Amino acid sequence: MDPQDLTAGWATQEGSAFTISEEDLVAQTSESFSLAEYTDLVIAVLSANLTEFELLSSEPLLTSERFAAQVLELTALGGFLKGQRLIYLDDSNVGFNAAYAFPANMYEEQKPLIKYSFGTFETQIEAITERGVQMTDGP
Repeated sequence: MDPQDLTAGWATQEGSAFTISEEDLVAQTSESFSLAEYTDLVIAVLSANLTEFELLSSEPLLTSERFAAQVLELTALGGFLKGQRLIYLDDSNVGFNAAYAFPANMYEEQKPLIKYSFGTFETQIEAITERGVQMTDGP
């Protein structure tokens, strides 16, 4: 699991960031993982790569589609950054991570955004197109 392997993300000069990463664990390791094992792996990688990482909480979450996920709350850089990470593992062992980090003094006001964002997580493109976003191959 490479901490630099991001699918998408943004960051601000003030220190706020949002990242999304997907990883095919079977292709990378030839092993299958449970959500608990994958969460432990993510925590180990964060601990090894984030300066002064501290895990504040790890809570289960049911996605809008009623799939099991995990939400980590954490700090880094001696408490300067605070954030949350949604961890989801699908049936074919593709791991999905979405993470928000903010300067600690901004974190509390961003918690409703994080909660809403994580609460809207869906895995099926059909669910998205049913809400009115049409996917087409051309004009």
